[in-house]
Amino acid sequence: MDIEKAMKDLMTYLGGQGYSVNSLEWYRVSLRQFKKFLTDAGILTIEEITQQIIYDYLLYLRNRPKMDGKPGKLSISAINNSIKSIRGLFRYLHEVVETIPDNPARKLKALKVRHAIINSYTGEQVQAILSVISQETFAGQRNSMLIQLLIDTGLRISESLSICIKDIDFNKSLIKVVGKGNKERQVPFGKNTKKLFKQWIIAQTLTDTNKIFFVLMLIKLCSGCFLPPRGGTPATVPSKIFKRAC
Repeated sequence: MDIEKAMKDLMTYLGGQGYSVNSLEWYRVSLRQFKKFLTDAGILTIEEITQQIIYDYLLYLRNRPKMDGKPGKLSISAINNSIKSIRGLFRYLHEVVETIPDNPARKLKALKVRHAIINSYTGEQVQAILSVISQETFAGQRNSMLIQLLIDTGLRISESLSICIKDIDFNKSLIKVVGKGNKERQVPFGKNTKKLFKQWIIAQTLTDTNKIFFVLMLIKLCSGCFLPPRGGTPATVPSKIFKRAC
């Protein structure tokens, strides 16, 4: 069976199973990297892939540099993501569609991850971050509110950007968010965040169906959008390139 077809069939199956857009993209990227390794090795069909070839790929991952060009090697978490996608591919082929008689990834196990303690920001550091953001611009006010929300709740940026006004319960100080696996949960927020929310909603004349944050029309909004360049200050982005997302 052609490797490209097998991977496309898996993606179609996962989409039908209700996997999120982010999960599908993560599978797609991981499998594309695996396919490139196989192609470079002259392997073009699923039947040619053995357990040893999979182990050779994992060894390759452990010795290759980071994909973003930064110094160092791939993290254990990144390698485990690849392991998960490979196991998913062969489980699908062996158990769901029964295309292959044996599963060469059946003994594949995730690598052990060292869980280091993450130091949190001090109050002074938080104030230092907020102090460099201009409150005189649209982007500055929005970014300041977003950072306040992230610090206050611990939400992921993707979760924060998906919040609609109707998801916010001001009486109970709770936000309904949709996380990984499309799972809903309620997250509490504090008085400062509530104040910023209310001021923003009034200033931008938002309704229940509007998202409280704005989405860029021209570039993808991500964590890097809110950090200044080294030694610099946050750039002011013209508000005309934004639109409300409903």
